[in-house]
Amino acid sequence: GSLILGAGVVLFLSYNYVRFGQWFNFGYPGEGFTSNFVVGLYGLMFSFGHGLIIFAPITVLCVVYFMFRNQEMEPGHRYLFAASLVSFACYLIVYAKWSSWHGGWCWGPRFLLPFVPLIHVMFPFLWKSVSRDNPVLGAGVLLALVWGLGINILNIADPWVAYQMNDEFPFLDRVFLPERSFIFKIAGSGMSGSPALKGLVILGACAFSLWIWKKVFSPKISIPELSASEAS
Repeated sequence: GSLILGAGVVLFLSYNYVRFGQWFNFGYPGEGFTSNFVVGLYGLMFSFGHGLIIFAPITVLCVVYFMFRNQEMEPGHRYLFAASLVSFACYLIVYAKWSSWHGGWCWGPRFLLPFVPLIHVMFPFLWKSVSRDNPVLGAGVLLALVWGLGINILNIADPWVAYQMNDEFPFLDRVFLPERSFIFKIAGSGMSGSPALKGLVILGACAFSLWIWKKVFSPKISIPELSASEAS
């Protein structure tokens, strides 16, 4: 596997050299691995403009679950998920150094998107564990799921690209300052102007309340078993 991966990297870099004259020239004039690594890493993980923990919190919870509870998994699953997370970490390190780590005009961390579905394969394991062992943690995971769905619904609730084209603030202000982020701006206008968004919020709140009631407040009703004579 490592040999195949290494051969792919060499082939890709060779293509760069043949076409652009340099091994690490990827065809983007003026761009390269010149960003401050800490800034890129923070932006990709925590910023309100492109942070993974903001736009896909379930992804981060799946990673945390694997770190602490991977011994519960079968060896095959454990190996597969470990390989996925190592690949994701390498991807994250590379793009944190890229000059356009934010991906420009996009909703969330688009450069990390290829690994989000792969990591989400762990979600059934996470949900089974927390819903069985700790209803409070289960409620937290459900909240994170609702948050992730809601924040990405904002993407279609309002034309956020129009805000960027007519924005009065510097681009990175929208990325790093919560009060200037498009999340807050669109949430205000989207909630007031989109009946569909209002309905989804109400439906999500009702579903969450019902789940909490069932898990925490619902009385435990036991049904006595009937003997064969009573059943007849």
